[in-house]
Amino acid sequence: MTKIIAFDLDGTLVDSAPDITFALNKVLVKNKLKSVSNKEVKSLIGNGAKALIIDSFNKQNTEIKDINKLTEMFLFEYKKCFKNKTKLYKNVDRTLQFLRNNNYNMILVSNKPEYYVKKLLDHLNINHYFLSVSGGDTFPFRKPNPEHLFSTINTTKKFNSIQGIFVGDSKFDFMCAQNANWPCILFSQGYSDINIKQLDCYEIFDDYKDLPSMINQIFENYKFHS
Repeated sequence: MTKIIAFDLDGTLVDSAPDITFALNKVLVKNKLKSVSNKEVKSLIGNGAKALIIDSFNKQNTEIKDINKLTEMFLFEYKKCFKNKTKLYKNVDRTLQFLRNNNYNMILVSNKPEYYVKKLLDHLNINHYFLSVSGGDTFPFRKPNPEHLFSTINTTKKFNSIQGIFVGDSKFDFMCAQNANWPCILFSQGYSDINIKQLDCYEIFDDYKDLPSMINQIFENYKFHS
């Protein structure tokens, strides 16, 4: 039985909110709207760029005339700044290295455009930990659709019988895991518009140093669906 750990990116492995906030505020100001704080943006991240724009405009009771144009504007601004302040959360690199050294297979499943996912993984030097990586535009579906998760696994063309755990930070990650019948572990320092304690996830962790023991415990005790 192959053990797989699927990770989300934004708010899970990396704190990307400062760069996303900077790009979003460029769009808002150009459209004569108020800029928003880093804290406000954190609650909007997780469902892709288009949803980020829609939610930001809705919060200011402003009608959107051309969402595709606004999304393009945001991505244009984001492309110029996405590496500026984005960083790994504490102990991420050490934990990924430990998991790989202990024969866990890791993949990354994000709703962020694939281009930025791969560029950030390269920039932060963690791309080598993952057997497969996908973004919100890699397939015709994305989280919380479990096919996003399964299709990412299938691109490896390696595994038939698997047991998996999803590590994320938001309801989209939790719902994806739930739809796939996978246990879910959520990171408390990430981005969520709700209190993640309301979600029936298997574990919640505050520091990456605690993650390996949680993963080991799940693989030892959880009754996986066959």
